[in-house]
Amino acid sequence: MAELREQDSMINSDWSDSEEDEADDRAATEAGKTDSKAAAPGSVCQSLVESVDSLLALADVSDKPPGAVTPKVTLHVTRISLDGEDMDRRIHRTFEVIRSKGVSVVFGDLSSVPLDSLPRPAQPVSLQPSLRICLDPTALMALCSDLLHHPLPASRQDAMKRFFRPTEALCDTPGGRKANGPGRAGEQTGAGAGYKAVDGSEDKEWRGQSQNSRELVKNVLEEMEAPLVEEIRDTLESTLGSGETVEWWTSKEAVVYLTEALGSEVLVGEGMEQRRMRRMLGLEDGDFWEGSRYAGREGLLRGLRIRTFDDGDAEAGASHATGKLSHTSPTSFHRSLAQVARSCISAYFANLSDPSPATHDALPNFLKPQRIPVPKVAQLSLPFPIVSLQTLARGAEHGMTTLMFGNVVLRDLFGQSRWKVHGWCQGSYELERAAMEAGDGVAAAVWMLPYRSLGEGKRVKFAAGDYSYPNR
Repeated sequence: MAELREQDSMINSDWSDSEEDEADDRAATEAGKTDSKAAAPGSVCQSLVESVDSLLALADVSDKPPGAVTPKVTLHVTRISLDGEDMDRRIHRTFEVIRSKGVSVVFGDLSSVPLDSLPRPAQPVSLQPSLRICLDPTALMALCSDLLHHPLPASRQDAMKRFFRPTEALCDTPGGRKANGPGRAGEQTGAGAGYKAVDGSEDKEWRGQSQNSRELVKNVLEEMEAPLVEEIRDTLESTLGSGETVEWWTSKEAVVYLTEALGSEVLVGEGMEQRRMRRMLGLEDGDFWEGSRYAGREGLLRGLRIRTFDDGDAEAGASHATGKLSHTSPTSFHRSLAQVARSCISAYFANLSDPSPATHDALPNFLKPQRIPVPKVAQLSLPFPIVSLQTLARGAEHGMTTLMFGNVVLRDLFGQSRWKVHGWCQGSYELERAAMEAGDGVAAAVWMLPYRSLGEGKRVKFAAGDYSYPNR
């Protein structure tokens, strides 16, 4: 600070004790406020101001986590105070110019701060979902699934009977099991002859069953313990304030994926899953919950309708036919999540249009052609991971909570090295911890629930003694 008063004032001409020059100095200060990055002629120009300009320039070009905002600069002055009437006016003027550049100035000696008063790592904060929920493809299919609506079996044995082929419909084959008998489609499990039951014990009743059947039984047993419709309903009702309602959104790509996935005649049982899809998307009039075990008990989920993002939503918050997309400021994690998802999507389409070694190497592993899951029944325009990423990015851009059933895509996305920049990882959300703890409207970016398959086709056919259902 001695330099602030003496050294710099001796080597440049902007300091003057004359009243005329003081007026010029005040005018120069005002000029500095209009351009925070460059000093106007005659304005303050000394080493402290130059240091601040260098820090601001560095903040603009420094590597940041994906989607992170430009860091802000705070100048902590520990050896000077602006208290006192005899303070040199040039010092006041210097800090005025620094503040005009958007820099915070804090005064005080750090040695006077007790160590036990410094912030400590807080306990994990339990976030609540936003009242605007974005549904990814797994959530759309799960909400239509027979498993969430048809009456639950009375026992574990009834659950297995619903989706397992009887022993006489199975035969041993090397490397797995397949359906036996005329007119039955071959069904390779690829999982070997044995299977660990849900309780971890070896259970001969699970042996030889297809992966799809075992998955459905596991889903039903989970539903019997913790029904997901009730979890969604109760969680959202606990977050609602007076007069608040929940909005349901999804992407156009997810709508196309859903209609294609549920369009196969092989999947049709009694057509209830398809009817729920049409009513949820507004393609057919009627109650979404008609025929469901939750009819009359759906609470705030009554009249479920999904809104679709318009093409301009991400940029301008465009209005939708059924309402207007209100604005919610996304957290830094929302922004990072959207940016990383977008970068993966761009890499996929770059390789699709130019399948060269360079674009292939730039793909994340889970989007490389040999890793993309191949649909067993439906004909899909886009692979599931891409549709899931597109929907996740859309919800994150708007600060929504994206509801996902299963963690496959998020697990692969979260492990990408493109999150990490010089030690930063998965955004700067830790800087918002105080807002989270204070409950200042910080909502979860993702809401993860257990996976649920479509089950009506297999349930109906198996009940009629038809074991030709081809899903593996």
